[in-house]
Amino acid sequence: MMVTAEPTRGVVEVVQGQHVVAEISVGQSGQFSLDLPPGDYSLTGESLYFWSGDPGVARLQGRCASQHPVRIRTGELVSLDVDCHLLPGDVPG
Repeated sequence: MMVTAEPTRGVVEVVQGQHVVAEISVGQSGQFSLDLPPGDYSLTGESLYFWSGDPGVARLQGRCASQHPVRIRTGELVSLDVDCHLLPGDVPG
């Protein structure tokens, strides 16, 4: 499995239970912020700008997710990473 080594742009979805409750476009810096009510969330997404690290495979769409669900409490500021991965079956060839 390969993981992005640097920030990249894409789309992040905030999921609560089985429902997408927010979607945010992420710019080139890879940073984003949003306000969420208290609750438990998972962050997923995708990036068309993910680089596999292999010069022979320039760009592939990566699957992105936070490593753990996040619990937001009232008045709390939370920071987390959403990492993009390529699984062996994702690489053509």
